[in-house]
Amino acid sequence: MSVEVTHHVLDKINQEKTPIYFAKKPQIKKSPDELVGLGFRFWMAGYQNNDFEFWKKTWDHFNQTIGTSAARTTVSELASWAQTVQSSAVRDIEVSLTEQEQFGRDERMAITMVAAGQHNACPALQACAGALLGAVEVENVVEASTNFGHQLLEKKLLLTDIEKP
Repeated sequence: MSVEVTHHVLDKINQEKTPIYFAKKPQIKKSPDELVGLGFRFWMAGYQNNDFEFWKKTWDHFNQTIGTSAARTTVSELASWAQTVQSSAVRDIEVSLTEQEQFGRDERMAITMVAAGQHNACPALQACAGALLGAVEVENVVEASTNFGHQLLEKKLLLTDIEKP
């Protein structure tokens, strides 16, 4: 192997920041809806189980899909949204603890809230927030959902438009 080729290979390895003795995991990018659903699932599971590993899973999904720099601000906004949901809920929020399961009712409701925030569908957002939280006072969650939705839009992550009556 020539010196020039060797330097090229080493430069590529250094750019990827992957040690040569580890096989790189395949990058499976998620749709925006999947990112929000899995992010909500694992952030809430982290709160409910007091387990940092769930939050790491959220980070991994966003990092693999949108990159480290974009993931920093987006996961920060997701954490703020999830904390607002957690502290505002008057009922237990139900989430799965695995990636393989389909999204449950509360997870689908959370995805719909963020989509409604992105698509300026305030009545739907308020209705979903009320149903998810089991509360009448939902303004903090409506605002947090909208902020998270806009953060996703800045990263070109557009959620599926909700059906409007």
